[in-house]
Amino acid sequence: MPSTYSTQSELRFLNGGGEMGALIRAFDWLSTTLGSPRDWPAALRTTLRLLLTTQHPVFVFWGPEHICFYNDAYRQYLGPEQHPSILGMRGRDAWPETWDLIAPQIDLVMRGGEATWHENQLVPITRNGRREEAYWTYSYGPIDDESAPNGVGGVIVLCTETTDKVLAEQRLTGEIARERRLFEQAPSFICILEQPDHRFVFVNHALIQVFGDRNFIDRPVREVFPELEGQGFFDLLDRVYSTGKRFIARGMPASIQRTPGAPRENLLLDFIYEPVRDENGVVTG
Repeated sequence: MPSTYSTQSELRFLNGGGEMGALIRAFDWLSTTLGSPRDWPAALRTTLRLLLTTQHPVFVFWGPEHICFYNDAYRQYLGPEQHPSILGMRGRDAWPETWDLIAPQIDLVMRGGEATWHENQLVPITRNGRREEAYWTYSYGPIDDESAPNGVGGVIVLCTETTDKVLAEQRLTGEIARERRLFEQAPSFICILEQPDHRFVFVNHALIQVFGDRNFIDRPVREVFPELEGQGFFDLLDRVYSTGKRFIARGMPASIQRTPGAPRENLLLDFIYEPVRDENGVVTG
């Protein structure tokens, strides 16, 4: 297709768009079921104008064959296996490795269903010579076209790859699980408290052996240990939480009840209150 099409008024919807705009203008659309861009429906024209002028990654499946369009921002997600070959290709042929997963989502929208939303969804992709386990947050939305079956001419895909974020969260979860396994095996009593009211989110077996099984999890420390009121422990916790400064105790006396209603026992405790901080350095527990 001659590039002069881009200067003709009836095809100015294809103007601009960087590399992908040039590739769309130069593509031989007469060899596809879409035919000449001069004859494309208004809904497709408007959608492609949006696709070419936004900086957000956008992909479009159009018509019963799900003909593929995408923009420069989406191009960053593709390897040489897909770019630029999938432009103008049928969806089934463009995405053979994931078609069984995405085809039902596309067909749901094409049948007149509502837009879909998928957060941190695993959708593998082959790029740069290998199959990658990639994660995406994306939506499939209908492109209204009164002349099309069910009033939907195609599907617009707005997406962001979240692989790095998901893998980082998985690593963090794994690290937390490993730390808690170590805490569980420790001979000293350990617990983790969160929020200003110091709610228990973890206790190890050694702590239960010392203080009894008190149904700790998701309960504030003042509720779990009411007999410690006035003995200074709660005030120290509040101070560590507000100042972010560690507190170390040596032989601090504590009067506790092993079980409700039991006589008090006097203990001497060595312990550390260590502030827990988030990635921004803010104390969270």
